[in-house]
Amino acid sequence: MFQFTVSLLPPSLVSGHRLRRLILTTGLGLLALTARADLTVEVINDSGLPDSEVYALLVGQPVTSGGSISVSGIAVAYGSGNNPPVASQAIGSLASAGFSVESPFSGRTLPVYRFSIASIASGALMVSYRTPISYTDANPSPITSNFRFDQCELTFDPTISSVANLTSIDAYAIPMQLEVYGTHPTQVPLARRTYYTSTEGLIARFGALGCSTAFYGIGSGTPSRWKPSNGMDNFLRILGPGKISSTQLSGNPAPFPSFGAYLASLQNAGGPAYEFTLSGNASASNYEYEGEVQGDGNGGYQIVLTGTTTPPPPSPLPPNATVTVHLPSGSAPGAQQTVNYDSFLYGAVLDTASFTVAGGSP
Repeated sequence: MFQFTVSLLPPSLVSGHRLRRLILTTGLGLLALTARADLTVEVINDSGLPDSEVYALLVGQPVTSGGSISVSGIAVAYGSGNNPPVASQAIGSLASAGFSVESPFSGRTLPVYRFSIASIASGALMVSYRTPISYTDANPSPITSNFRFDQCELTFDPTISSVANLTSIDAYAIPMQLEVYGTHPTQVPLARRTYYTSTEGLIARFGALGCSTAFYGIGSGTPSRWKPSNGMDNFLRILGPGKISSTQLSGNPAPFPSFGAYLASLQNAGGPAYEFTLSGNASASNYEYEGEVQGDGNGGYQIVLTGTTTPPPPSPLPPNATVTVHLPSGSAPGAQQTVNYDSFLYGAVLDTASFTVAGGSP
């Protein structure tokens, strides 16, 4: 059995306990897990808020089509179609793990809570402060949600290579830490992913880089611009460039830099376009492709990939299909908000607007 511990840090970081487990603290990184049995998730609240004011909800999908999510001990929602909506629960209402830990960050003695996962795909552990999440069809929006929340991502099942991901693509809001432990009595983590500075440290660094207009705090109904003098009690998040870009019809990601000049240099209008090769294996098929960066004729760009797949990939993927990555300009006539190269690249968007496969279904 492995254990996954989520520690919600003070305005800095989080700690863990010494048992076989995977320990999470909000940060960036990807950990591969060799699943052998259920995953025990331990939750530690070092935020300074009472356990009754910190909420958690697990969202995901079945690993196999027609299967089910297998989780116990926490509120669970499917990625869409939850009717009625599923509400997150205060972490103080989770089952006790039966022990406490002393935080190396705050010095507080903290109770440990736990739940278990047997199978989940595309999972997201949603955590919020002071306001519970009501989940129907989508995660809370970092643009419009007037409360502080964050998430980590995980897929776990004993039959597959499981992973956990601490992501801050959309926004940075709550610091966490992720650690993986082996079997008991192992006391040294096999791996760790974390933030190595405090929230205040990140705010100061982003401010020094001229990105303070990406700071948001509690507003009147919706988030509003935040500055350090407003106080950490009102801080919500640092909004990511992909989300900022998606709020602008032009696609402008300011205060973060745009990919426009870089894409223009790759297209090299009037000269040879940038070309590259791509090879690997996916869905039991080896692929050998060549790519070229082109203009899309409307102020944006596209990357056209042509090549071979051997043997043919399983249906419904067509063999040797041309793949086109779309990087449209948000300033083009008739452009749609959220559809532009900066929001696609910064936000790692993968959908029918950002790429197409010739001969494939939408």
